[in-house]
Amino acid sequence: MGVFELHPSNALAARAPEEAARRALLGEWSYRLPGGEVLIDVALRVGDFTTELARAVHELPPVPDASVTHWRGDGRHQRLANWGQIANLTGLPLAEGTS
Repeated sequence: MGVFELHPSNALAARAPEEAARRALLGEWSYRLPGGEVLIDVALRVGDFTTELARAVHELPPVPDASVTHWRGDGRHQRLANWGQIANLTGLPLAEGTS
């Protein structure tokens, strides 16, 4: 939503009626607020991410409980930096019945 991020839809009509009219003309999927994104671009970006994520996860072992996985982004793509790290668990007492 760009400059209207976190504002309800009626705030756009009240504060920027010309933008509300442009939104109505272009439609939800094609309209871009100043500083915002077109919904179709968001959908494509999320689709690319989930495709890359599925491919990467398919090749990896199961994620250990309470582990940390870290992804790095370059503005266009996400890359797996660390998978299933458990250093955060070092030195913690074990629950009863675990080894």
